[in-house]
Amino acid sequence: MEGFYKMLYGDPDIKFPSHYPTSSLLGCVHVDSCLPQEEYREAFPDGESESPYVFVCTKPEQLNILLPVQGDHKIYELPLKTHTAACKTLLRARANKG
Repeated sequence: MEGFYKMLYGDPDIKFPSHYPTSSLLGCVHVDSCLPQEEYREAFPDGESESPYVFVCTKPEQLNILLPVQGDHKIYELPLKTHTAACKTLLRARANKG
């Protein structure tokens, strides 16, 4: 993926993290729509996904702490305790911003 982004942005010197979190909930997004690839290409000709269906997301929010999760890389049900902890963390972060 790093090679892909270096080519996409035309910058061979892009700096990437030395470590990527795994098995962690990183944050949340608003899912605005799910488009088939053909519609996605029409709406986002420079889009980065080649999946048959693409989630179009906005309003990303990163958690201040990473929460451990076990699950698939596809859509799956988040355990209630993890969801509750994530919501509390995001609400605290929003309160501290404003």
